[in-house]
Amino acid sequence: MKEYVTCLTLRIAPERMAEFEAMMEVEAPLTREFDGCERFEAYADQSTPGVVLFFERWKSKEHEQRYTRWRTDRGDMQRLGAFFSASPTSTVLREFRDTKNPAPSGSNGSPASTNT
Repeated sequence: MKEYVTCLTLRIAPERMAEFEAMMEVEAPLTREFDGCERFEAYADQSTPGVVLFFERWKSKEHEQRYTRWRTDRGDMQRLGAFFSASPTSTVLREFRDTKNPAPSGSNGSPASTNT
């Protein structure tokens, strides 16, 4: 199975952001604990009120699809949709790997710092 990485861009009604953030405090851990979720991060755009980005990494597309079905069956997608001021967009990502200069094992890919 091939890993599956997505970025969802949500547009939340700015007057509902505090309520949305409170809901995410409860719901984000459930996403992170779901079978196949390797990473889930949520960010609020500091320059555009109401824009929220979800970065999700799944073991496979099938894992993400099972998660989406679970959320839909629970009614979570309908509840989440009540916060939207516009339809969300989803982008499937492919990690760009630098094959000529791979990061050292255990590195996060950022340049090494030197303390002199």
